[in-house]
This record gives sequence, C-alpha cells and structure tokens, in this order.
Amino acid sequence: MDNFKNNKKDKLKKNNFWIRKTDVIINPDFISNYRTVLLDKLLKVIKNKKLNFIILSNSKSYFNLKISKDYLLKKEYKKSNPIFFFNHIIWQPFLIRLFLFKRPKFYIVWGEVTRLNSWILLILKKTFFKSSKIYLWTHGIYGRENIILKKLRAFHFNMGDLLLVYSEYSKKVLIQNGIKSSKIKIIGNQLPKAEEYLVTSKKKDRSNTLNLIFVGRMSKKKKIDLVIELVKNWSISEKFFLKLIIIGPNNNKKIDNSYLNSSITYIPEIYEPKLLFDYFSKSDFGICPDNIGLFCLSSILSGLPLITHTNNAYHGPESAALKKGINLVPLNFPVEEKDLKLKLYDAYKQKKIGKFCPKVIRDSLPVYFTSIYQDKILGELF
Repeated sequence: MDNFKNNKKDKLKKNNFWIRKTDVIINPDFISNYRTVLLDKLLKVIKNKKLNFIILSNSKSYFNLKISKDYLLKKEYKKSNPIFFFNHIIWQPFLIRLFLFKRPKFYIVWGEVTRLNSWILLILKKTFFKSSKIYLWTHGIYGRENIILKKLRAFHFNMGDLLLVYSEYSKKVLIQNGIKSSKIKIIGNQLPKAEEYLVTSKKKDRSNTLNLIFVGRMSKKKKIDLVIELVKNWSISEKFFLKLIIIGPNNNKKIDNSYLNSSITYIPEIYEPKLLFDYFSKSDFGICPDNIGLFCLSSILSGLPLITHTNNAYHGPESAALKKGINLVPLNFPVEEKDLKLKLYDAYKQKKIGKFCPKVIRDSLPVYFTSIYQDKILGELF
C-alpha cells in the first residue's frame, strides 16, 4: 500500500501537474502575418530572460508557422482550434486547463469580450490565483460601439492586470471609458521586414496620369469597390488618365484591364518589401477608402501619401499614423463616390505641385510603430 502511494506521488512529481513550471503562456488568437513581428520580439525577450513559455493558438501546424524557430520549439507550441457559437461567441480549448495545470506567472490572452473562457480565466485569477498576472492583448474599444458594448468591454478590460494595445488612439478611447492610464501599454505594430522598405524618390511630375495603388484583401469594409467602379467609368472628358494597381490575395494571376481613360491592373499578393517597392515607386498615392490596416504602414514606410478618411473608429489601429497635409489626402466620412472623385482631383493637383515629400512621410511614422520602441516596451513586461 505504501509503495502504491509513493509511486503515485512520484508520478505526480514527475509530471509536475500542480507545480508552476511555465512562466509565460501566450494566447495571441491567430498567428497571422501581421502578428509575427511582435510575437518574435516577445519571444526573444522571454528567451533572454530565461523564462519558460507556451504559445496557445488556433494557427496552422508548428512547421508552417512564420515565427522564428530560433525562439519557438515544437514542444512550446499548442494548437487549439476555437469553437464558435452564433458566429461571434468563442470558446478557446485548453485556455483554462493550461492556466490550472501550469499556473503561469504571466498569461497573455487575446482580449476580446466574446471569448467565454477568458471571462472564466479572469474570475479564477481574481478569486483564487491572485499571484498570476493576466495581460489582455487587444484592439481595445474602437469608439463605434453602442453604449452597452462599450460598458461591457470596459468592465472586461478592468478585470485584467494590463492591457496591451496598438496605438495612442486605442489608449485614448480606453481612458475615456474609465480605464486607468497605468493599466495600458502601447505595444504598437510592425510589418515583417519593415527595415527593408525603401523610400520612393518623387519630384514634380508633369505627366497627366494619376497612379494609385492598393495592397491588401478586397473586403467590402475597405470599399475598394467604389474606387474600381470610379476608375472603370472614368470619362474621356476628365483632365487626366487614372491608373489603379491592386495587389492582394483576391487575385489569382496578373490581369490588365484598359478602359476609355483609365486602367486597372490586378496582381497576386506580394509580401517582399523590395518587390512591392517596384510598384510603390511608380505610384503617386496609396488608396483605401475605409478600414485601412497594415497597408497604411507599408505606404508610409515607402514615403507614399494615402487617400482615405480619418475616422479612426472605422479603421485598424495603424490609422493612428495618418496626418493631414503630411501623408494624407482625407476623404469625408462616410465615404461617398462624389467626394471620392473630388479628392482624386485634389490628389492630382497635389501631385503636380509636388506637395508630398517621401522622406517627410516616412519620418511621420509614430514611434510606437518602430522596432526600437517595441524592443524597449516589450522588455518591460516581465
């Protein structure tokens, strides 16, 4: 009998089920292309501090992850496919189990209010496991939510120990909704290989062509369809030729379409900065009427001004980099075709006089979208 008890204790001790053996657990939602830079930086910090960690994510197999294998071993990755209820409410398998079995010092959780088990996680931490710190990695409050959703999100965020947000705008809206400034850290965002983006060299251009470019997915939210229709119907009586290049995953192969006084070229997705530069350098403006995201950063890094609106609540966090008169020709919000056409004329005039300076545009990038800032701020988390 004694031998049986001893064997059981030895087995428990060997498996370390109830002993804290993981310093950090990270649940970053999908490990998308635009999260890999921050994750690589975060893992580098964790490795340098000699902390044990696990990543829990609903993304691909370990071997297909774009995260550097110098920082992430197979044993440190746990795949977890989310379970959806009514399209938006999500249960993330293993999220609570890892918390109970591993007892992490720090748990970085994707901070969306629709995650059912993140609520349970926060309640468990508040009531039984107060020594653990839960950081919510989040877009925060967009500013377009109804009052009930705003209050719910604010309550949810207040339960966390720290909120990791992308921009100054995100922090500002959270503070307006009752979150203490001391609970918020801006971690920014960054494109993969950001240092490889070259700055275009633009001079006064006397040509009668306005060259536009859009890079990204042609979702309805971005309203790129408005631009496409405008280009297709660009009248022969207009004062200039309109040329649009669209690069993104919606395109299977390169297609050139010519119209009376305009053209559209569709090109499959490109991620390499040096290949994108070939197209950025021939463009006068980037254009994304609504819901702009990382395309905002790639344009500004390349010194290319943008045509979009300035209502941050309806953009991604990267829109915090937009500055009227420096890197932007602003559209009215909500976006309408009539105003869009007027702003294309405005952009053409700005091009003719050489108003926008590529170097000034690149230098306008907020510090929290730069590598030096992110290395510093992430190093302070643990």
